[in-house]
Amino acid sequence: MKSCTRALLYAGLVAILLLLVWTPSAFAQGTTTSSVVGTVTDPDGVALPGVTVSIVHEPTGTRYTAYTRADGRFSVFNVRVGGPYAVTAELQGFSPLTRSGLTTSLGEELSINFAMQLQAVAETLTVTATSNPIINPARTGASSLVSEIAIEMTPTLSREIADYARLDPYFSTASTNSGSTSITVAGRNNRYNNIQIDGSVKNDLFGLAAQGTPGGQTETNPISMDAVQEINLVVSPYDV
Repeated sequence: MKSCTRALLYAGLVAILLLLVWTPSAFAQGTTTSSVVGTVTDPDGVALPGVTVSIVHEPTGTRYTAYTRADGRFSVFNVRVGGPYAVTAELQGFSPLTRSGLTTSLGEELSINFAMQLQAVAETLTVTATSNPIINPARTGASSLVSEIAIEMTPTLSREIADYARLDPYFSTASTNSGSTSITVAGRNNRYNNIQIDGSVKNDLFGLAAQGTPGGQTETNPISMDAVQEINLVVSPYDV
């Protein structure tokens, strides 16, 4: 009976020794990362909750993000071992703080504490003024613009340029004997008119049409109004 008890005791001791021998190696094989912890406070040492803490592994760009708790502490686990890391703390109303060149070790905690400073409030008032005097190279006499919306909203039966030119007080229209419409600018004869489409001159070169536009004798428009985006009506279009 004594020999049986003694054998069981030896077996138990061997099992305990084996457990003690193999346990450290098992833990060593399971730990492949590290962690970063810390505290964020204000200038008076009061804990700041809700602070965004960004941890960036600079060689690879890997980013870890955490937020401080009510006690101002933050914890980031399973952080890649090595470095260098850049750790930044940000909170609205405070100047951001960054710690660079930090490294982590296998199975160890990297502790970082921040004392954030209040951000200075700066107000900038910018006053911008524009000047457009009468003597200005950009001005080319009295002019008005008939926009695309005005072209679409203005009632017209003939869908010709004269229906929109009369929107400018310098431009007047009159019906000719043939039934077409002539355009007079500032009281001048309509043969002095200069019509340009996208910068290309489109005048009645022979002066045979009473309305002063090409195709006037056949009562046709120089261009379809459906193709016109806007009309610029200019009196004496000459620069300084």
